[in-house]
Amino acid sequence: MHDILNIFGKNVRKYRRLLNISQEELADRADLHRTYIGMIERAEKNITLVNIEKIANALEVKIEDLLKSENSGRIILGLRYLKNNSKRWLRMEWFNSILL
Repeated sequence: MHDILNIFGKNVRKYRRLLNISQEELADRADLHRTYIGMIERAEKNITLVNIEKIANALEVKIEDLLKSENSGRIILGLRYLKNNSKRWLRMEWFNSILL
């Protein structure tokens, strides 16, 4: 199991509980299936960027809040813009960076 899935799932559960809503309510708000939310919280699903955005919006948090490790206060997944042949490309990279 990948650390990023565990971190994301724990954060989804944490913010859902802070709102005092069920998995079913979160699923309704995010337009996702209830069992899918459970699988995400248990780190059983590799979630897409689109669904990450849906869940963040439903929980009223920033995407980066769902990717922060509680132990380090760091973000594990980030986006970087790279210039290639006069065009900008967006590439996802795994990295640790301190949030300022």
